[in-house]
Amino acid sequence: MRVGVIQLHAMDALHQHDYSVVSAIKNLVSGGGPVLCRDEMEEWSASEANLFEEALDKYGKSFREIGQDFVCINSML
Repeated sequence: MRVGVIQLHAMDALHQHDYSVVSAIKNLVSGGGPVLCRDEMEEWSASEANLFEEALDKYGKSFREIGQDFVCINSML
């Protein structure tokens, strides 16, 4: 099972608050709103994101082919 960034932050918050869901949630929204996590795609330029979307249309979820023909995603494999 692959754990996403948001799940990792949620598990960390629970751990920091001795697994008290109420306490962890209060901490996450203490500033009036939830803590937002950056997605890996946010670090891409607009042209890189467009290229990746084109590659998804062409190859589907064949990420090895996408990496070979469109963008370098070796660190994600």
